[in-house]
Amino acid sequence: GVSSLDHEDPRRYRSDASVPITKYGSTSERGFAVVDLTSVYPDAAASLQRGIALLDRTRVLVQDEYQPTQSNLPLHWTMVTKAKIDLAADGHSATLTIGGRALRVDLLGPAAAKLTIGSTRPPTPAENQNNGTNMLKVDVSPGADERVLRLALLLTPVGDKWPKLNPPVLKPLAEW
Repeated sequence: GVSSLDHEDPRRYRSDASVPITKYGSTSERGFAVVDLTSVYPDAAASLQRGIALLDRTRVLVQDEYQPTQSNLPLHWTMVTKAKIDLAADGHSATLTIGGRALRVDLLGPAAAKLTIGSTRPPTPAENQNNGTNMLKVDVSPGADERVLRLALLLTPVGDKWPKLNPPVLKPLAEW
C-alpha cells in the first residue's frame, strides 16, 4: 500500500526525498522496519512515519502515524491490485482474490475510517489505462482533537493452511 497526502496534485510531494529507516528489528515472532516519510511531504506533514511488520511470519501489519501541518489535510492509503476486491458491508475489511488465492485486509484503525474501491484510470487516454486493475483505498482526516492520526491495516492470507489469529494490539511506532 502507498500512503500519500495529496493524490490529486503530485507536485505537492518530493520524489527526490531521502526516506531513512529509523528503526528495525527481528525476532521469531516479528520482523519490522519503520521509515520516516516526512521529507516527502515538507509542506503537508509535520511528521509521517510508516511501520511495516511481518507478524507470526504470515501476516503483514502496515501502520502509518501522521501529524499534518494543517488540521484539514487528509491521509490517503491505496493498494493497486489485479485481484478481485470484495468489501465487507461495514467497510472495515476486504477480501482480495486472484488465481485461487485470497488475502484479507482488515482496517484496524481509526474506527471511523472505511475501506472503499477506487478507480485506477488516469486522467487522460494517452496514459496507460491500467486495465484489469482495482484500487483498495482509505481516505481519512485527523480529528480536531487528534495530535497524531494512526492508520493501521492488517494483511492476512486466507485458506486452510493459514491459522486464524487475533488482530495484534496496536502500539505507537515509537514502541516498536
